[in-house]
Amino acid sequence: MPELATDTKAPAGLKKGRYRIWQDFELELIQDLILEPGVCYLLTGANGSGKSSFLKRCLLPGLKLGGYCYLYIGQQLDTQLYVCKADSAFSQSRINVKDGSSMVEYLFERLAEVLAQENPGICYIVLDEYYEYRQVLDYLEDLKISCCLIAVSHASFECSYPVKELSFVPQSLNLSLITNDESLF
Repeated sequence: MPELATDTKAPAGLKKGRYRIWQDFELELIQDLILEPGVCYLLTGANGSGKSSFLKRCLLPGLKLGGYCYLYIGQQLDTQLYVCKADSAFSQSRINVKDGSSMVEYLFERLAEVLAQENPGICYIVLDEYYEYRQVLDYLEDLKISCCLIAVSHASFECSYPVKELSFVPQSLNLSLITNDESLF
């Protein structure tokens, strides 16, 4: 499991090196990665190059272990939608969770409640091929929080944050590089 900084007021980061994702698949980060607030990290690459696996096997466990505040909106919304429907009914939320859009509204309402009670430092918003970016960006603008957006996407999108692209470049069936060095393409 990757180590992230433990001071939740400081940006999370990953050291350069190889990360075993599955028994027969590794990702190689060719330079240290510091996830700065106010920046959107756009993870791009071919299907199967390791973008979602990087989130699930490296980034999210590291954020959780480090005590960072984060909100994850996954690629397959079915389970997350089901859980949010149940939680919103139990908590008697004003939001009737019925689809992906209302689920995101509900998740940001819950995030706002957490932020009102404590200052968690930087908040990480992680989107795994969730394409309603405009909705997410609008909520972030309303919250006015120190956050870092990390998005897996097959296409670029307009963002008010500076965008840093991290490309997942397959080197073999067992290895992909994570780089922002366009000279490698």
